Amino acid sequence: MMINEHYRGGKSNREIGRLLGRDEKAIRNYLKRGKASSLTKRTGRKPKIVGREARRVVRLAIVRNLSAQEIAGLLPSTPSKSTVLRVLRSNRYVTYAKRRLTPAIKPLIRRLG
Repeated sequence: MMINEHYRGGKSNREIGRLLGRDEKAIRNYLKRGKASSLTKRTGRKPKIVGREARRVVRLAIVRNLSAQEIAGLLPSTPSKSTVLRVLRSNRYVTYAKRRLTPAIKPLIRRLG
């Protein structure tokens, strides 16, 4: 950028500011921070499960066929069941499949078993 070129040319911050129509402090901050000053900080709440742990949740659901509560019990960070469900819902490789209903157990079979 223009500031870096002028700075390498040996000009002071005040001179650079005058040439570019900027305040001397703005020039100083740019030189101190570099291009990082233009980046915006990410806002909002940080997710409880990220990256490696989210992939582990998906793997446990697919390979071991575990429920959300069972997965939550296996993780070291101990997330809630709803947090695990949220991760699974956000993953495109996992879909919810409703299980088939089992027939009701008749009283006669109950006595025999």
